[in-house]
Amino acid sequence: MPGAGAIANSGERACSAAVLPIAAGAGDPDRALRYLSWMTPDPPKLDADSEYRVSCAVVATLDRDAQRVMHLLGQQKDAVPIADSMDVLGSVFRANAFELMGNHAAATQILGELPDARMLGLVRGRLPAGPRGPYQASFT
Repeated sequence: MPGAGAIANSGERACSAAVLPIAAGAGDPDRALRYLSWMTPDPPKLDADSEYRVSCAVVATLDRDAQRVMHLLGQQKDAVPIADSMDVLGSVFRANAFELMGNHAAATQILGELPDARMLGLVRGRLPAGPRGPYQASFT
C-alpha cells in the first residue's frame, strides 16, 4: 500500500514525473522535492520504478550528489533495470555524475553512446545551469 500522499494512479504518477523536471528547470528544488514525495517509492512495475529512479536522479543532480545518482541509476547502462523509454535520461544523468566525480572519459563515452546527440540538448534545455544545477562541464 502506498504511503500517505503517494500516487497510485499511473496517470497521476506520470504527471508528477513530467512536472518534476519542469520544477527543476525553473530552479525550484523545493517544488521538485514536493512532486517527488507524491510518487510511490519502489513501485512494482518497471516503468513506474524507472520514472521514480530518474526523478530521484534529477533531484540528486540538483544537489550535485553524484554518488546518489550512481546508486539510483547504476554506473553503466543496464546495471539497474530502467525502462527503455527512460534510458536516454538515465544515461545523461549518469554521464553528469561521472563528470561531477572528475571522470571525464566515462562521461564522454556515455554521451557518445546516445542514439541521437540532439537528445543531450533537449535534456540540458529543461534543467538549470549555475551553481546548483547540472551540466557544468561536459554538458555546456
